[in-house]
Amino acid sequence: MTKGSSAAHKKLKNDIQVELTQLDWCWLDANEQGLAYHLHGSRVSYGVGKGGGDILGMVTMDIVIDKLAGVPFNGKRLARWFEIECKTGKAVQTPKQKLRQECVARYGGYYCVVHSVGEAMVHAEACRNGEPCPLPK
Repeated sequence: MTKGSSAAHKKLKNDIQVELTQLDWCWLDANEQGLAYHLHGSRVSYGVGKGGGDILGMVTMDIVIDKLAGVPFNGKRLARWFEIECKTGKAVQTPKQKLRQECVARYGGYYCVVHSVGEAMVHAEACRNGEPCPLPK
């Protein structure tokens, strides 16, 4: 398999999903994108659109404070939006991917670019720990 090939990209996406979905605090799904046609001939796009990460999901964050705004909150879980853009070979982010990353960060989510399962795991942990989303380079 050639590094940077479509097969390498697909394998990286699959390996990341397999590894991270074994965690009880991480839910992920592939962001399949494309265009479908109704029987009537109209077109419908699917996926989150250009720039969206290859893998989308949520990472839960355990709340460890006793009260939040007067409401008992200890032991509750909140979810944070999590997107992973997979890159193989010499591939780099497109302008639309950089814009998507900035938007996800602005609204409190976490969008990362990874080249390995290990990088994805580091970013999943950072997301779970409430660290800020990295900004595009």
